[in-house]
Amino acid sequence: GVASPDLDFPEGAETWTPLDLSAATGTDRENHYLQVIGRVKTGTSIEQAQADLQTIAERLGKQLPNTNAGHGVRVIGLVEDLTFGTRQFVLVLMGAATFVLLLACVNVANLQLARISSRQKEMAVRVGLGASRWQLIRQLLVESVLLSLAGAAAGILLAKWGMDLLRGSLPPFIMAHVAGLKHLSIDSRVLGFTLTIALLSGILAGLAPALRFSRSELGDMLKENTRSASSSAGAGRLRSLLVVSEIALALVLLVGAGLMVGGFRNLLTIVMGFDRTRVLTFHVTLLAEKYQKDDQVRVYYDRVIQEVQSLPGIESAGCVTSLPSGWSWNWTEYTAEGRPPMSASERPSAISQIVTPDF
Repeated sequence: GVASPDLDFPEGAETWTPLDLSAATGTDRENHYLQVIGRVKTGTSIEQAQADLQTIAERLGKQLPNTNAGHGVRVIGLVEDLTFGTRQFVLVLMGAATFVLLLACVNVANLQLARISSRQKEMAVRVGLGASRWQLIRQLLVESVLLSLAGAAAGILLAKWGMDLLRGSLPPFIMAHVAGLKHLSIDSRVLGFTLTIALLSGILAGLAPALRFSRSELGDMLKENTRSASSSAGAGRLRSLLVVSEIALALVLLVGAGLMVGGFRNLLTIVMGFDRTRVLTFHVTLLAEKYQKDDQVRVYYDRVIQEVQSLPGIESAGCVTSLPSGWSWNWTEYTAEGRPPMSASERPSAISQIVTPDF
């Protein structure tokens, strides 16, 4: 089959081939290594699919107790499977973004309050010329909303530029093996969310100063000078509260960023039990048609180790099933000596790694 060019599943896959099982492999029910992907019917929930497949698994367990007893079914959504292990990281980023948004709102509200305080006489003159308080509030809210929308537009342009820069600077193998990274873009939902948050932020940032200003005695403002009007007790308390809020939010962000940097530094300096410096690794995949017997595989790797060790600058070489940076879970079933034979579902298993003597 031919898929669309933008399809990225599994990550990094460029070619699909049909699953060609031999007669022996196709009838061997002890092999449980394949995963199944299916599209759920419209109106059918994941829970219903789980229940239906679990019923089939239980029926197979009764019909074939030696190979299928104890094997169940777990049905999850594809998005949940692809994003497994990244939710906490995404939640941390969303929390940081929320704090930055709150910090920006508080900062803008404080600036708006200072700006309005300096315009109190202007507003008092407008009232004296016949403007209602609702008209003043509406004017201030319109100014605040326009300011927030302009900031949102600049933020969207900055985000697009940043994503283009990110995609251009990442190595190709990272782009190929991180699900959805090559398709990262601003879609309509993100754009709508951004505009909605900008609108609400503008209203909140302008509403408090506007309401505070509307409660003032506008008649007294014309009698006061600008300096005394801008330093009224009510405005001072509100601005002090906003400043304290800014400091508190910024402190939370700084502490969180410091913890993340410290954790990343610990990952780079953690002692893993071996010296990671001056170590090179590579993967080898043998053709099953050419290396069908274990002796052939063993001879091949023995020859590889000998030739690698003979290269200038090589101190030692070894082979292992999977590298320490991503140990593969190679489950091996075993039976203890002296124990009677057990069925496949009863035999214990352990994670095993095959290594050469010098590993």
